[in-house]
This record gives sequence, C-alpha cells and structure tokens, in this order.
Amino acid sequence: MGGLKANRADQFSVQWADIPGSPCNPYLASRVESFALNNTTAEASIKKLYQKNILIVHPQQAHGVTLMRLLRHGGFQNITALLQMHDVPGYLAKTLNTCRQIDLVLLTISENESECHALCQHLQTNAAWRTLPVVVITEGEMDLDQFIRTSQLTGATDIISGPLAEARLLPRVAGALLIKVERDLHNDRERQLQHKLINHTATEARLQYLVAHDDLTGLYNRRRLEQLLELAVLGAQFHNRPSALFYLDLDQFKMINDTQGHSTGDRLLINVANHLKGQIAVICTQRCACLSDLTDMTCADHAADQTKALLDPYHLGLLARISADDFALLIENIGEQEALQIGEELRLAMETFHFVTPNQTYRLGVSIGVAMIMPHESFTASEILAQADQACYAAKAKGRNRVQLFRPSDNAVNTIQSDVHWVPLIHDALVNNRFRLVFQPVLNIAAGKVTHCEALIRMLDDNNQLVEPGKFIPVAERMGLIHEIDFWVVGRAIDWLSELPAHHAHLSVNVNLSTHVLQDPSLAAFVRDRLRATGVDARRITFEITETAAIASFVQTRKMVDELRALGCLFALDDFGAGFNSYSYLKHLPVDYLKIDGTFIVHLLHDPVDQVLVKSMIEIARTLGKKTVAEFVENAETLSLLKHYGVDYAQGYYLGKPALELDSARFHIDIAPMQGSCRLN
Repeated sequence: MGGLKANRADQFSVQWADIPGSPCNPYLASRVESFALNNTTAEASIKKLYQKNILIVHPQQAHGVTLMRLLRHGGFQNITALLQMHDVPGYLAKTLNTCRQIDLVLLTISENESECHALCQHLQTNAAWRTLPVVVITEGEMDLDQFIRTSQLTGATDIISGPLAEARLLPRVAGALLIKVERDLHNDRERQLQHKLINHTATEARLQYLVAHDDLTGLYNRRRLEQLLELAVLGAQFHNRPSALFYLDLDQFKMINDTQGHSTGDRLLINVANHLKGQIAVICTQRCACLSDLTDMTCADHAADQTKALLDPYHLGLLARISADDFALLIENIGEQEALQIGEELRLAMETFHFVTPNQTYRLGVSIGVAMIMPHESFTASEILAQADQACYAAKAKGRNRVQLFRPSDNAVNTIQSDVHWVPLIHDALVNNRFRLVFQPVLNIAAGKVTHCEALIRMLDDNNQLVEPGKFIPVAERMGLIHEIDFWVVGRAIDWLSELPAHHAHLSVNVNLSTHVLQDPSLAAFVRDRLRATGVDARRITFEITETAAIASFVQTRKMVDELRALGCLFALDDFGAGFNSYSYLKHLPVDYLKIDGTFIVHLLHDPVDQVLVKSMIEIARTLGKKTVAEFVENAETLSLLKHYGVDYAQGYYLGKPALELDSARFHIDIAPMQGSCRLN
C-alpha cells in the first residue's frame, strides 16, 4: 500500500508540474491522493478537478479577466464571471442541479467588506449551498487580521491577499475544490445513514406493533389479551373489581373461507372487526352515561374512583383477535347480568352485519361464551380464557348464535361428551394399529431435491378414512393418552427410515414432539434403543419442538434436547417468529433448524413487511449458524423468492401434500429465477 501511495503522489506531482509555475504542495498532494483512492487514478481525479465549475465575482471587469486568464492557464476551463455580489444567489439558484452547478466561488474585494461577509453568511445558512466553498481574494488596504477573523466566522473557506500569481492561486483553488468534494461525500454518507436509520426505526416499530397486535385486523392479539387478563385477575383479587371475558366465534366463517377463498375470508374478518369495534364504542358510550348517577353518591372520593375507572378505555372494553375466526372482548367493572346483557347486544349487532361478495350476500351469526373474573375466585388468565372458550363451545353445541355463561357443570358435560366419543377410538387405534403416519416432503432448495420428510399422524375411522389430528390430539392431551401416541410416532418414524428402499436412503425424517413427551426422562433411552435395533443413523432424525413446548418446562426441555443431540439427533424450532419469545430462546436452545412460521410465507410475494421480517429471520439464522426452513410454500414464485433470499429448505402444498406413500416423481425440482416459474421433474 505504501508503494501505491507513493506512485499516485508521483502522478499528482507530474500533473501539477505541467502547470507553469505551480508548486508541489505536499498537503495538497495528499488530499488529491486521498480523493484518487476513491476515484480510480490520481490523473483522472485531477482531470475532474479541471472540469469543476468556478464562479468569479469581481467588480472590475479587467481584473476579472486577468483572474480568469490565470485559471484557464492553470487548466480550469469552466469559469463564469459576475460583476456584482448581489447577483450571486440568483445565478446559483438558476444553475442548481444542472450541469453548470457551481463548485467554487471566488470573491475579489477591495473595499466593500460587509457585502462580502453578508454573501458568505447567506450561502452558509442556505442548505442548498452550505457545502459550496468561498475563496476571498483581497485587494487594496484593509485591516487584514480583522477581515480574516470575520470572514472565517461568516463561512469563507480561504482568504488570499496580495498580488496574485499562479504559484499561490492554483493550489488554493484546487484545495478549495477538494473541500467541496469531501463535503459532498460526507453529506452523501450522512443521507445514506439517515435513510438506513429511518428504515431500521420503521422495522423496529413494526416488530413492536406485531408483538401486541393482529397483523390482519389491527386488533390486539392473543398474547396481549393474556397479559391484560392477568391484570384483570389482579384487579379482581386486590381491588374487588369483577370483570368479564367474552369469547366470540363466528358461525359459518369456515364455509365462506373454504368456498370463496382465503383473501375473501381475510376481508370478511377485517369487516367483522370494524363492525365489532363500532358496536363496542356504542356500548362504551352507554356505560359512560351512568356517570351522571354517581353525583348522587354520598362518598365523593368513591364516586371519583368509580368515574376514573369507567373512563379508562381499557376498562370500557378491549377487543382482540385470538385465532382465525375467534375474537375476545375484555370488560372490567362489570357484573354477571350486565355482562350477559352486553353479550346479547353483541349477538344482535352481528345479526345486522351483511357481507357482500360478487355472487352472494352472507349474514353471520356469532356464538359467545362469557367467563366472569370474580374477586372470590383464584383462576389464572389461561384458565379464564379456557373457560370462555368452553362456554363458547357450549353455545355452539346448543345450536349456535347464542350467549352462554360459563358454568362448571356445562364445562364438565361438554368435556365428557367429547371424551366419551374419542377416548375409546384412541385406545382402539393404539391397540389395533389404526394410527398412520403421512409424510410431507421437505425440499433442499440449493440441491433442488427432497432430502427430508415430516411425519404427521392420522387416525383411521370406522370407514378407513384418515382423521385429522386436531380432532383427537386435544382429547388425548386431556386424558393422558398423548404420551403413548408420542412414543408410537417416534418409534414408527424410525422404523419407516429403516424400511426405505436403497434409492431413498438419503432421506431424513422430521418428528414433532409434544410438550408432554419432552418431560419424560425415558424418551432418550427409547430413541437410543430403537436406533440400535434398526441401525438407523441418528443424524437422519430431526425432532421439531414449538416455542410453547420449550417454555412449558424449559430446564427439562433443554435437558432432553441435550440428551437426544448426544445420540446424534438434530432439532428444529417450529413456528419460528410466531411468538417473539422465539428470539430469546434461540440463545439457550441448541437447535439446528429454524422453521419460519407459515404466516410470514403465505403473503411473502406481495407483503413488504413479511419480506423484511423473513429476511431478518434468515440473517439471524445465518449469524447463529442454523439452517432455515420455510413452511406454507404454495407456488413457484414464492419458492423462487425464498431461494433468492437464501432459505435452505422449503415445505408446503406446492412441493407436496402429506401422503401415506412417497411420490418419487416430485423429489426433484428445477427452481427458475425469481421472474420465472418452477418446473417439476
């Protein structure tokens, strides 16, 4: 590097040596050398300096011509002259952002010092010309020290006094032009940093918003609702303040969503959210009307406390979307009868709601479950949410479109009814081998071929049709049967690997582990023994765990993960990004893959927020040395975009639906560029 700098300095010296009488100023040479390092060669850099636009302001035309001649003789060609200083701002404005935009102003003065200083100050305070250097050339007699001090304060870049000569003028002019270049570079860098900061701030604000809000409707999400439920529980226990939680489930939503498509379903949910917000606003207004009655209270302090509580918007009503078509409303300072009345008002309000599609107009009903938060009870927030959910389920079981208050007896009846139906079927499936594993392919994007399959459980019903796990897994969890199902899935997945033909020997399997099985200390020994018995390589097994499973008992989960990894098994954190605790647990859970939650992938092509979030997740994974898997890949364009982003694996219906048998014909995929499409082999 030292030799390179010396050569460029020599080039600079040679260039200036071509100018008659010009000195080789070492400071100026280093400045041009620095400029040259950013702009190819020193020779090209000096050539650019010669092409800069210079404005001369000289009240005496003859002297101005002399100054122009000196500059042209020194190599500067783009020179303009003015006679009056007050013409300078107008000329600068006229040439701004054009090819004749001025890069340096040379002011020659002999007596009118104040006008010179006023012009310098005007240019310095104008944002458009703040980087423009001004060199003042003095003629005649004046208090030079005082003039220099004042000129520097008003923004002059340099002052040249005395008779002009090329040897003094040209290096000073070149130095001023270099100052202009450096100022412009500095401003460009500053603008770039400001732009990055704005983008970063916007992204951070968006992430913070998503922590507490539903991205589709803008309502609070389940996480925020649970936090406020905790506060309501404390308010009931310590301030004797009863509250009510309303659980609203839209009737007929699934039918509309399935027949009209997801985009129509999304539009419906947005309209419902707005309709509910309007109705809740009416309810809040009616509740506030009771403030007039407080004036009759004998205790003014008590009246003030009640007034403050009623006016708090949170106490008036908090609306949240907690799942696909489920909403929740939390209201404080409310008794059981008033809660039932409000529930009925909400139900009637939904009867007036109409949803119009190009082909049909729909009217929706709503089933509402109400759970009270009472001072004499000690339920947790999650238990209260479950009670409201169960009451809503009871409302649906009793015919839908009705309001149901949670009562333990109703909950017991509903639970028993569900369990009575499914428990014998689960036992029969375990005893008579009526569970089945279906496999969904996972594509290695870089290789363009399927290298993994996710194992998913199904049950055979009486007609030998596959039953989705959502129908029997919750019952199994309630009734303590999930433990046996988990072990069956793990054992069957390992056996499946051992039974694969030779041309599928490269495949690995992903197995979901429930919260319950992660707490069982015998799981690691079971996996070890099964691997030894079948000869399957442990590295072909990836266990998937969710954030919820990890949080349930983190210490035990971490211990189990470590034991299984010691055998050689790999781990994936499923639904990554769905809950923002995922980021904090990454530091403590030794997982190998991050499965990006499908909600960020479904609209990835057209949602810039999802694009920013997905790219940030990919960057985090790379930084931590983990592979990324994208779920819910439903088309070729999304797959191409994921490849462009650098995602390692993809999974979704476009690549293959879960099936009992592997479809080898879909094991290789050519991924086209982003603007193209994907061709299946």
